[in-house]
Amino acid sequence: MLQFVETGRGMPGKRGAEDRRRDFDEIYRGYAREKAEEQAGRCSQCGVPYCQSHCPLHNNIPDWLMLTAEGRLREAYELSQATNTFPEICGRICPQDRLCEGNCVIEQSGHGTVTIGAIEKYITDMAHDEGWIVPPSPARERPEHVAIIGAGPGGLACATIAAERGHEVDLYEASSEIGGQFNMAKKIPGKEEFYETIRYFKKQIELHHVNLLLGKRVTAEELISQKYDEVIIATGVRPREIDLPGINHPKVLSYIDVLRHEKPVGNSVAVIGAGGIGFDVSEFLVHQGISPSLKVDVFMEEWGIDQDYDNRGGLTTPEPEPPAREVFLLQRRSGKPGAGLGKTTGWIHRSSLRMKDVKMLSNCSYEKIDDEGLHLTVGGAYQVLPVDNVVICAGQLPLKELEQPLLDSGVKVHLIGGAAEARELDAKRAIEQAARLAAGL
Repeated sequence: MLQFVETGRGMPGKRGAEDRRRDFDEIYRGYAREKAEEQAGRCSQCGVPYCQSHCPLHNNIPDWLMLTAEGRLREAYELSQATNTFPEICGRICPQDRLCEGNCVIEQSGHGTVTIGAIEKYITDMAHDEGWIVPPSPARERPEHVAIIGAGPGGLACATIAAERGHEVDLYEASSEIGGQFNMAKKIPGKEEFYETIRYFKKQIELHHVNLLLGKRVTAEELISQKYDEVIIATGVRPREIDLPGINHPKVLSYIDVLRHEKPVGNSVAVIGAGGIGFDVSEFLVHQGISPSLKVDVFMEEWGIDQDYDNRGGLTTPEPEPPAREVFLLQRRSGKPGAGLGKTTGWIHRSSLRMKDVKMLSNCSYEKIDDEGLHLTVGGAYQVLPVDNVVICAGQLPLKELEQPLLDSGVKVHLIGGAAEARELDAKRAIEQAARLAAGL
């Protein structure tokens, strides 16, 4: 340790631009073992480690750097993952320059920060390669028997964490597959990573011996008869129904009809509701075939990225593929559609839809739906959109009809995710609620 005076800061080498411009792989190569140990040895082992105090997870960074420098890589990995569920992700995308590395003491003294992120990536990749990653087992089995209703994001997280902590867990799912809302989200172009999220939870269910009951729409009476110690309702949401003449017209579909049941949609569509779901449905409707996010050349052309660097700045005129259908995205509120989307991604969603000529209209008041299409006023001006289909994305309500009968019978009940709060579908919030609940059972 303390080698920062003799040894300079050394990041892993970059892949060449010729290689990088043809794929979505990582920019930096990985360390060789000797280089990782050398760079870890630059740590000054501060008495008050600012790298750790500025890490949101308070990872024990100095200690696993010391273990890496000593060649004790398995111990280094085990220590790094003790406070971090996904060290392989944090080592890659966490903003170390503003957190741990940005507050490194030797960086402040002008010697160049320890390459904490690159070392974390190295030891975690080594753990994957060497088979060091094993599911944690509880210190003791617990006597509690827990039922979790719904295998969506919240239910899956709660079931696997509770089982990991020694509880006996029954996970009920009415459909034939796990995933819940993830099964719709994964179909949106650019959100294919949710296939991997579902695959991850399938493996966790297997590793932690969760009793998964697919195709089982459990009743309150059945739950009461099983005498569970705790029942967690993670049944999600149902689409909010709107009071509109013609709402039962054959051309009206819900977002579930479109995304989950894949019902046929015509060549022109009005989407009522410009929240996150409305934007996702619109994105789904204007694409056809393989998602451009899975085809490098198509993606680059669509966003005007010059892979040959013939143009200044590596940019050229975007050439998006024509939209699969005409889409109108409508909202009641005045102001910019999508204003409530994520600050870092909302502009991308809006740009993507504009590129596909989606007409985004605000200040809409809906009159009726009939054979002619959707009748509405936009900013007080009456018009008819002669669309083939109207897709309703006008919010959702908690799905929690099991709660009251269970409470009336004295069962200890918890609500998580959409069943607790149906505000914009938020898997992150559901998983956090699930993790905190499971940890406290």
